[in-house]
Amino acid sequence: MGFGGSSFAYRHHFLRLRGESPIGRMSRELKLTTSQTSALHEIVQSTGAQVMELRRECEQQRNDLMTDAYAQVRAMLNPGQQHAFDRDFVPAALRAKVERGERGAASPAPTAAFTPMPATPPAPSAAPTSQSGA
Repeated sequence: MGFGGSSFAYRHHFLRLRGESPIGRMSRELKLTTSQTSALHEIVQSTGAQVMELRRECEQQRNDLMTDAYAQVRAMLNPGQQHAFDRDFVPAALRAKVERGERGAASPAPTAAFTPMPATPPAPSAAPTSQSGA
């Protein structure tokens, strides 16, 4: 279980910290009144929700930036290079996202066009195809 999973599990009480909860400890050690403990609980929950929203927004912005960067790099490559780039450097999930034209609503349009990867690599155009028979 990673950081996100454990944070979710602790937040929703699937996992417990050893001993009492941080709010319980603060309430006991600071001798908080019932109303102060309730206010503290609301502050902690509200802050947690705001942090999760910021995390989602940051992740979406990062994904949009990476999508744009891949599209820009791909646009400057020739067809053979594009195929190798798609195969060796672009994660399949990102390639599919770009091919479908998915982006965040708040992000600007990509600056470079993206042409979907062909099913097979293009044939070399400069190499002769005839073979001499012996």
